[in-house]
Amino acid sequence: MNSSWIQPVVLAAGVICCGTAVAIDRGLYDRYQGYKQYQERGQQELLKQARDAAKDWDFELAEEHLAAARNMAYAPDEIRAVEKLIADNRAAKADKERREREEAERQRRAAAEATEAEEQRKREQEEQRRLAARRSYSGSSGGSSGGGSVDFVMVDADCTGWNCPPDAMRISLSGGPGYISDNNTWNPTITEGFGGGMAGTYNYQVTFGRTRFFNPDEVGLICTGSVRISGTKQTVMIRVYDNCSDAGTGEY
Repeated sequence: MNSSWIQPVVLAAGVICCGTAVAIDRGLYDRYQGYKQYQERGQQELLKQARDAAKDWDFELAEEHLAAARNMAYAPDEIRAVEKLIADNRAAKADKERREREEAERQRRAAAEATEAEEQRKREQEEQRRLAARRSYSGSSGGSSGGGSVDFVMVDADCTGWNCPPDAMRISLSGGPGYISDNNTWNPTITEGFGGGMAGTYNYQVTFGRTRFFNPDEVGLICTGSVRISGTKQTVMIRVYDNCSDAGTGEY
């Protein structure tokens, strides 16, 4: 048998076989590369989303995107960079919140100190006016008898009638140019206001009760009206009947 033709056939068969294998390997490689590129693009998108979330201080979402990106494991340097970005932004957020808390506390303390200083100033001013009124009263020789001006005016109230409670518990004044001290007490005083003078019309509200000292909330009668003060008499007496009509209010 002539075997000269067998060798070319075998050689041809080997070439065909090897060529098929190479083609198969090349196809698998191309598919792998395509999958790898797809994964890498997906990882880059996840890392971008993680960065954006970290910059927005949404750290829970940033960690979710970062965890998904880690599972792909293609870019360790970028993963570490995103981890650092999240950590830095966490620290920045915590520092900002701390500074905001400190500033809010500083403003609260400053406001409280300013309020206390203003209250103290008012108390001192009120005390100075009260002392001035007391000194003027103790040093006067009965200014109610003269025709000139007095340093201060005391206001009192009285009720006339069968149904009158026994005590004027509170007298509240408003209006006029004078300064009213001890307002809403049973015996307020009027001194010269910042613009000077005491003469003018003042509105009053008098609260009468069962007893001034032991039951200060036991209100029996409330009367309102107005009185003209000249500033030349030491005392103003608000007199009303038990129906709150005027019973001879005047200066004395």
